[in-house]
Amino acid sequence: LPNDLENLNLFPEFTASQKKEALLPLPVIEQTYDTSRVPAIALERGFTPKVLKRWGCGLDLFTGALVIPVYDELGRFVSENRRQPEGVKPKYHIPAAFQKSRVLFGFNQLENEVETLCITEGALDTIWLDQHGFPAVALFGVTITSHHINLLKSLPRLKEIILCLDTDERGTEMAKKALTQLEKRYIISVVNLPQGFKDVQEVKIPEVLKEAINSRLYF
Repeated sequence: LPNDLENLNLFPEFTASQKKEALLPLPVIEQTYDTSRVPAIALERGFTPKVLKRWGCGLDLFTGALVIPVYDELGRFVSENRRQPEGVKPKYHIPAAFQKSRVLFGFNQLENEVETLCITEGALDTIWLDQHGFPAVALFGVTITSHHINLLKSLPRLKEIILCLDTDERGTEMAKKALTQLEKRYIISVVNLPQGFKDVQEVKIPEVLKEAINSRLYF
């Protein structure tokens, strides 16, 4: 939406049927990075080698970026999400032509029997929650779409969705729209982050993160 429309209170009228999406085929790509290594920053942030390997992360030998592979719901490698080295802008990069509305990052990692699912903004937030035992998917910073919702509907036992979006203005906006779209079908709650924290990845102490999830706020 244009900026002037983003600021209007359109949330109650926002429904999946109102937005016509061009569902173009997602191209399957080849891996071009080193999966045997990761940037030191990933380990310094608390990610374990085991979880990074499980998610297929690696190192771009030319730029030093952390490469996070993106798979569609069928497990096909369709894009790369890069966490750039410190000081490089933008901090996160995914090809501009990639259709973010078509993929829930991490969906291919979910167990079919999952009952409670966290939704985050970014890929590293999802990997961080997974490392601590919480199934999660990421929206890549876009508002939830009809395709995302259809993927969620395919999980037969899903009952509750925990919104773990950033606490900034954009995250709040995304949470409101997600609530409007999902509240009639699922129990919706919001992670109870400690004051001063922007996202779940900033919560480094496992016990504090678990408490933030367990003390989530319900609508």
